[in-house]
Amino acid sequence: MKKYNTIINVIGENNDFNIVATHAFSPQKLVLIHDGSDEKKAYSDDIRDYYRKNFKDIEIIEETIYRLLYESLEKILFRYKDEEAVINITGSDTLVNLYIYNFSQIFTIDYAYLEVAHSEIIIYRKGKVEKINMDLYDMNIDDFISISGGKILWDNTPKYNDDKLESIYNYIIKKYDKWKKVKAIFKDRKNIEFHDYIYNRLLINTSKLEEENINSLLEFLNILKNMHYIEYKYRKNQIRLDIKSEFAKSLILISGYWLEFITYSVVKTLNNVDDLKTGVVFLWDRDVKNVKNELDILASVDSSLICISCKDSKGYDQEALNELNVYSRRISKGENIDILVSTYYPEKENVINRAKEMDINIVVFDGDVSKFKNELQKIINNKG
Repeated sequence: MKKYNTIINVIGENNDFNIVATHAFSPQKLVLIHDGSDEKKAYSDDIRDYYRKNFKDIEIIEETIYRLLYESLEKILFRYKDEEAVINITGSDTLVNLYIYNFSQIFTIDYAYLEVAHSEIIIYRKGKVEKINMDLYDMNIDDFISISGGKILWDNTPKYNDDKLESIYNYIIKKYDKWKKVKAIFKDRKNIEFHDYIYNRLLINTSKLEEENINSLLEFLNILKNMHYIEYKYRKNQIRLDIKSEFAKSLILISGYWLEFITYSVVKTLNNVDDLKTGVVFLWDRDVKNVKNELDILASVDSSLICISCKDSKGYDQEALNELNVYSRRISKGENIDILVSTYYPEKENVINRAKEMDINIVVFDGDVSKFKNELQKIINNKG
């Protein structure tokens, strides 16, 4: 591929592929063009900060397109016509691309479009099209968060990568009917008395539980005990439970934590997943410092972002959809894949209709992990 000294990136709605293009061309100079609006200026600031951290030797120049779009672009591109420059049009809008096409012929500046999913760069040069196959940079989750002006505070991924958790995973998927009874016991706070202020000791009242459900509960508690996650004593009508592990505490006390764990474990086995994090807590630089945002699962596939929210409930509504959509679009305005995983279809039909309008995929986990995996893989393969 021809060596370019300068890459010109237009700041538009989708700026993720600007990062991929810069990695591909490895220029000495980077030009960021935007329309001067507060929103685009903020994008430019965030992207410039990212480049300064990750491309320390690159010269960064910011150019502003004013109200007279055609004339502004003409003046800007004229300045770079003798610099072995390439214009990346992957993220810019249709009108800008039309003008760039015109000026690229006048000033003989090449322009490029990235087909990231096919590992291909298409370059238009002097009336001819050249297709170049190469390994393109795969954006990771930190990249997405960083160029949106955000910062990851912490995530639960290391907890979920403990090999010992396979015992819990196998119990849930192989004995799903029993697990539903166990989690129902944990979920009903009438059964549980908190014995200390940090919730490390619980008393579970079994007096009103059926014997079959008690046996299922004891079977699961024995798995946790063998993992050294808990200790327990069972006396008549009561189980005294001492929790030794943060994972076990979350599994028992946080509704839906188990579903996040199962979903993460399945997504980890899908094809083409480049990066994966779970329980991601983050904030944006321009936010109030104590306003924290959280997504259950974030992943990246071919430099596209996957956002997954997990709901172990049938009562989720449009607010849950809006929350997922807002977080997803705030992190990336690219070809995101948004998925809401639940154990039930929503009670209200308008939630399903609204999800379709928002391009949110609702996936129901019913204990059949093969079906669950296939459905997630199909969504990713079809990019939503």
